[in-house]
Amino acid sequence: MNDSASPLVSIERRDDGVAVVRLQNPKVNAISSEVLRQTRAAFEALQDNLPGAVVITGGDRFFAAGADITEFKGADEARSIGGLFLDAFNALAALPRPNIAAISGFALGGGGELALAGDIRIGPTQAQLVH
Repeated sequence: MNDSASPLVSIERRDDGVAVVRLQNPKVNAISSEVLRQTRAAFEALQDNLPGAVVITGGDRFFAAGADITEFKGADEARSIGGLFLDAFNALAALPRPNIAAISGFALGGGGELALAGDIRIGPTQAQLVH
């Protein structure tokens, strides 16, 4: 469960016009249903006051470790989570600004798909994108 005082996704608006959307679901940035809802909400919130560009990032070791498999209890849950992924990716695609996935560490499964949903992917040579 998420403590409302510590969001799983944050938006930082920098002075240079870039908005940084950061996934912050310790330990490995697993993409839970709530992370997906907050990610979609972050991208939608940027529509109200468009930045010059959007950078999507995660932690140092994990950009995102993929879907939180503890939530997959059956076909209905899997279908629902798939819809949340689609909603988040569509909200990102709807932003009429360049978006960049800044990957450090691992981007696995759904995390890799989120990185691929961006216009550009950057990271050090150690970064690993596995989808």
